[in-house]
Amino acid sequence: MNLNPESSQACTGLAEILLIEGLQNPKLCLNGGVKNNPNNIIAVEGLKKVNFLLGISDNKTVADSTLEIKTDVIKLLNKAYSLLKKRNLMKY
Repeated sequence: MNLNPESSQACTGLAEILLIEGLQNPKLCLNGGVKNNPNNIIAVEGLKKVNFLLGISDNKTVADSTLEIKTDVIKLLNKAYSLLKKRNLMKY
């Protein structure tokens, strides 16, 4: 990883070590492996396995999940704003 952080195989290998040793969630490394080489079967299958264990859709990446959470938060805030506005609790 130090020599070439954009190496799909380096990201995938580090993820495998993290998974085997249980040191931390290897999802970020697997995302890097898939991003750097979408044809890296080991990275793709590893990401599917980790996503399954986390209860996340097979093809979700960290960026997808983060975007989904941000979208959900925005929807929730908009709904709260609308409800407060309807109840005349806000003067905006």
